[in-house]
Amino acid sequence: TLHQTTAAAIEKLGVRVVNTAQRRPILDADVAALVWKAVKNILPQKLDYGLVLDGVRTQMSFDCYPCGAFFDTHSDAGHRLVDSGDISVFSFLLHLNGDYEGGELQFCDVDEWSGEGSDSGQSSRQARYTAGELALFSHDTVYRSAPVTSGSKYVIQGMVMYRHTRVSGRKEPARFRT
Repeated sequence: TLHQTTAAAIEKLGVRVVNTAQRRPILDADVAALVWKAVKNILPQKLDYGLVLDGVRTQMSFDCYPCGAFFDTHSDAGHRLVDSGDISVFSFLLHLNGDYEGGELQFCDVDEWSGEGSDSGQSSRQARYTAGELALFSHDTVYRSAPVTSGSKYVIQGMVMYRHTRVSGRKEPARFRT
């Protein structure tokens, strides 16, 4: 496929290809509200350092994984809102379809995991999601999306935010209130 050919050509230059999915930023308060309703009662309400569960960020990513596309082994980086100091602690992937093959999410407990799933001999778990299912995990989770082998996989990726209760003069975050 085009994605595999392009990735191979780039890797010949000595650059490691991590993500071949097509990613577009989106702002969607309705999707944020839907995810918030699903997660607000299952996530910890309070965390260390005075963090309190606060909402789902409305700035998300729409990701398309056509045949051959993948997202190699990584963990998600957190995000801090400048206006409020709120930080993300959990990521979610809302799966929009199920009419594709491959593309499984593979989660790993081993830092040295090569990203090759069960063939690597390391400890990993994988899951295949269908339309409307939500994967929710902390930012320190190591995972990957295996290559899509048929069709296209569509997901919305976003973050769950926590606010600092110890911050004085905190502004109301304009970017994710629902």
